[in-house]
Amino acid sequence: MISQTWNVLAFKRNSLSRLFNPFMGPVSGRGEHSRPGWARSLARAGVRTGAMFALLALSAVAQGIGQTAGSRIDQADSNANPSQESVTVPPADPDREAWQMTMLNIPRPQETCSTATYPEQQWREVPCEAPPDRPVTLRDGVRPDIVGGGGPGSDLLLATTNGAIAEGEGSFDKVTGVTSETGNRVRNSFSLQLNTNIFQTKSCGSAKDCYGWVQFVYDSFAHTAFVQYWLLFYGDSCPAGWTSDGGNDGSCFRNSHAVSTPAVTIAELQQTKLYGYIGGYFGNPGDDLVTLQIGDKFYTEASGDPIQGAVKGWSQMEFNVFGDGGGLEAVFNPGSTIQVRESMILGTGTEFECSGFGSTGETNSLTLSAKTPLVAAVGPPSLVFIESNVKGTQPGSCANAALIGEPHRIWPPFIADEH
Repeated sequence: MISQTWNVLAFKRNSLSRLFNPFMGPVSGRGEHSRPGWARSLARAGVRTGAMFALLALSAVAQGIGQTAGSRIDQADSNANPSQESVTVPPADPDREAWQMTMLNIPRPQETCSTATYPEQQWREVPCEAPPDRPVTLRDGVRPDIVGGGGPGSDLLLATTNGAIAEGEGSFDKVTGVTSETGNRVRNSFSLQLNTNIFQTKSCGSAKDCYGWVQFVYDSFAHTAFVQYWLLFYGDSCPAGWTSDGGNDGSCFRNSHAVSTPAVTIAELQQTKLYGYIGGYFGNPGDDLVTLQIGDKFYTEASGDPIQGAVKGWSQMEFNVFGDGGGLEAVFNPGSTIQVRESMILGTGTEFECSGFGSTGETNSLTLSAKTPLVAAVGPPSLVFIESNVKGTQPGSCANAALIGEPHRIWPPFIADEH
């Protein structure tokens, strides 16, 4: 696969436990979480990520709100508060929403790739591809004013403080002023990543200070979606089936199969969604699923060999558009603005908040904006924020994001296995 560099801001090894427990000290649903202080830029693990989550079909009331209240967010409100960005919510399409919900909940066989096109009611198996692969590159000196790159304030994450995430979805509500994007001087070279937090895992065996990490990834250059698994800080020799990231931190990665997709250009961001499932749900016990939606078509891969502990350990999700692996940056043309939406379904728990602590080493050239998006407060737990490189953009944080929705848990109930 195409590895993506993962930066953790350095810390003493005896402080590692804080990484998989991201909620240290008091937190606020709309403000920055307390975070331990880090000393220097450290570990790099090439990674890719992406992710999903099956959107719950809104109730008739919610659909009405989405069509009326959402569309009535008028410019007067925006003018009254210049730090807010007005957004018109298009009318919902109940038929397509119902179809999406149905398809995302139909089980897929392990270690297979498949597709589905509206309005068909079945997954069609297609050949899997080998995921992209290249050496991990080291990256130092990440600027604090760009999205991604790891560390406090580098990205905004949706998190639960009292439970575990079953599914995550990343999408883009609004894209304006975007005419081009380049990565390493190649046009339309980027990744969509949906990343978990790091967590304790028995897959580390006897390795000390070792943790798991999962990324759901769409690779625009290779036109594939896949899952990348990590054993961070494992040691000098990786276990069978795992590959060293080539860095000095002893981390190891392993890729799922990859599902082939059409090429997605940066102009199609708003028609693209990335979903990630951690196994034990929706008829796929033990599987992890990555699904890319492009318009009315799904592309999915079911991974049958996940990391132990991920079901209980997934408590926060990071989603965005980043460089295409190896610590690269997705460079947008000047005047670009993107509104990002992260959504989740909870396996357990009821509380969700915003966190300002990213994990991926890839970046984009946009800045988290101080403008607060105006969106209809319906649906599953979601975090909506704006990033931009428009001249004069003021840097933002969790305080400027919209945290909306109500707790939704899956059915059947959460499966407490050793996944």
